[in-house]
Amino acid sequence: MSSYFDKFPRIVYSNTICIDISRRVVVANNVQNNLYAYHPYELKSHHRADTIANLYYDNPYYSWMVYLSNKTIDPYYSFPLIDDVFMKYIIKKYGSMENAKQKILFWELNWSGDAETDISVEFYRDTLPEPLKKYYEAIYGEGTRIIKYRRRREDWTINTNRIVTFFVENSTNDFEIDETVSLKTSSNTIQSNSVIVFSNSSQVTVQHVFGNTTIGNNHLEFLYGNSSNATANVTSMYIVANNVSIAEQVYWSPVYAWDYEESLNEQKKFIKLIDSKYTLDVENSLEKKLNE
Repeated sequence: MSSYFDKFPRIVYSNTICIDISRRVVVANNVQNNLYAYHPYELKSHHRADTIANLYYDNPYYSWMVYLSNKTIDPYYSFPLIDDVFMKYIIKKYGSMENAKQKILFWELNWSGDAETDISVEFYRDTLPEPLKKYYEAIYGEGTRIIKYRRRREDWTINTNRIVTFFVENSTNDFEIDETVSLKTSSNTIQSNSVIVFSNSSQVTVQHVFGNTTIGNNHLEFLYGNSSNATANVTSMYIVANNVSIAEQVYWSPVYAWDYEESLNEQKKFIKLIDSKYTLDVENSLEKKLNE
């Protein structure tokens, strides 16, 4: 039974006959560009390309059709990883599961968690502060009459909400760039978590700052590196960038590495497959073009 690479031409390389896998072709444009030629398919946790091909095309050697349907380049990471492999991937990439759950990658508008909360026209007009009106959109009744406002359904993202430099003393200067740092009080209460972008013996600059960062009065007094275990006493602070004001903070949520990677892995379960009735057309087109 033939396989995908059986269709590639043979060449002589270093006095050895081998398959020329460098060849790339555009196969059956009339099929690939036809939305109705595809069927949606949801992968199960144990599915591989060959098992999908066997289930749908009745031929495990048609795994290349699965890759072709989804324009797959990396057959390993383009498909969802099973649980134990996914865990190993996370640990290799982020150091530990805990790091992945603490590490903030970016911020996103959190309208989906507040999608059903509407406000009246009067509240929008008379009470809602002007800087917050951009987070709402009008809902129209008959004609052009606005009947209410709802959370704006936009997938806005920002790299970070806030960047702060803390001036420190008694620092062990062992903080690691990109590690999560806890901002604590003298009573060891965590007031905020952030990510380090710069550190030396006198100052530590962090991003993704949220929570209480007030200095003194049983508020923020020292920093603790969650990976390095480094510590430093805070004497003062300086806001370098304030992309999201305190009033706007409620409209944004941090996206943690674990949630982001898990979401990406989940999305990979939903693929598409070229309709089996086109199998022979695509196969013949591939073989013809590869050997032109």
